[in-house]
Amino acid sequence: MENSRRTPSECASCQACSARFSGGFSRLYRRAICIFAIVVVWYCLSGSPLVPSPLRTACALAGLLASRKTWLDLGVTLLRGLGGLLLATAVAYATAIPCGLKRSLQDYASPLVALLQGCPPIVWISLLMVWLSLGSGVPVIVVFVSTFPAMFINLQQATASLDGGLLEMAHFYRVPRHRVLRQLVLPGIQDASRASIAFAAGITWKVTATAEYLSAENGIGARLHIAFQNLELPELFAWTVLLAVIGLLIDTLIRTINTTTTYNHAQG
Repeated sequence: MENSRRTPSECASCQACSARFSGGFSRLYRRAICIFAIVVVWYCLSGSPLVPSPLRTACALAGLLASRKTWLDLGVTLLRGLGGLLLATAVAYATAIPCGLKRSLQDYASPLVALLQGCPPIVWISLLMVWLSLGSGVPVIVVFVSTFPAMFINLQQATASLDGGLLEMAHFYRVPRHRVLRQLVLPGIQDASRASIAFAAGITWKVTATAEYLSAENGIGARLHIAFQNLELPELFAWTVLLAVIGLLIDTLIRTINTTTTYNHAQG
């Protein structure tokens, strides 16, 4: 008869999985309570003609979800946001790592980063509408200038805080730069990378919708603007709910990916 006893490592793994499941269920329960409280307050305020009831909003939302145009606008908004986020991520990695490794480069880059960080998105939207008129270029660039500074600062500081002794040793033994980058720098800044991307993804969705509201002819932001102009309050609230739900889903996805990555790294 085979030995059915579990090894200590298997027991520890089972306990960790059970703890993760229990923690996830608790977080889901707390979020459900919060959403329920919001709906109750919303229902209490819906007596005003300016605040449609949750039921009317739900009907308007169902009508939106049944429309093919809604899904096309949703796809356009996601592509614009993802394009700006990927561009900001690529430029942040390409510039922040060299600046973190060499202080003189940081002195050159810091004024530009401070300029981008100090200007609110509405400034860039206004300028880009003059330069580029309407279209996808405005939301993509606004997402880039809104997310790049924070990503750059986090990655640059994480790179600058790496063990200088290891970097000097790699330089002394003439280790190829691509190996230093792949085996020393990137693993050393992975926590900062996850935090930066999570923060950027969280604001990308909102910045994209804001830029579309003012500068685009399609996308969720543009549909919000049309509902506002026509004073279609149930539809306006439905788009707001849809934006909030998608933002919540993105946040949950990012948290899940970060938790899973951290857990796998700890197990490995």
